[in-house]
This record gives sequence, structure tokens and C-alpha cells, in this order.
Amino acid sequence: MVASAPLPTTRQYRVGEAVRRALSDILARGDFDLPLMSITQVDMAPDLRSARVYFMGGGDSMQLREKLKQVRVPLQNALRPYLATRYLPRLKFCEDHTLHHVSLIHDLFENPRVARDLRGGDEA
Repeated sequence: MVASAPLPTTRQYRVGEAVRRALSDILARGDFDLPLMSITQVDMAPDLRSARVYFMGGGDSMQLREKLKQVRVPLQNALRPYLATRYLPRLKFCEDHTLHHVSLIHDLFENPRVARDLRGGDEA
């Protein structure tokens, strides 16, 4: 049996949301040379010392991730006025694939064979 990861605590959710809002505000100011993107979710580690930041943006996602890596430390430092935590979290950026997965599921339901099975018909 594989042990599952513990569910995030209320504090992890609360701090993650504060980091997400702060990063969105910081990026909206345009202080960093980054293309338009959205911060969709932030998952905090149990000790609140690291954060996985999910983003969506137009264009080349690999190039955007590299740019985010280059400005990671200044972005972390820009969080200081927004957070009332003992430590600033170390940011790790990950592309959010949610829209891609939704598109795949939509395409699956549009498949005639799947639609027939959902209707419960045995027509050929």
C-alpha cells in the first residue's frame, strides 16, 4: 500500500493564497521583465519554507519558466511586505496544465464512441 501525502492544513492554504495574491500584485506592477501570465495556485510546504507556484501564460512555457527562475530571488524578496511569516518561502515555478487536461477530457466526451456509451445505446 502506498502512503498518501497528508492533506494541506488551513494555515498552508491561507499562506499559499496570500503568496498567490502577493505575486499577482507584484507581477501586475510590471517591475519584472516578464510576459503576461496568471498565478493560478500556490502550494505551501508544511513548514511554510517553500512554495510551489503554478502559472499559466501565453507563448513558450519553457522560456517563461526560465525567466521566472532568473527573477526568483528578487520575487521572493518582494514578498516580504506582503507576508507576516517568519521566513520567506523559497519559490519553485511549475506550469499549470489544468486547461490542457480539461481540453483532453472535452475531446474525449466529443468522441462518438464515448458519446454512444454514455447514452447507453448499442447502435453501431
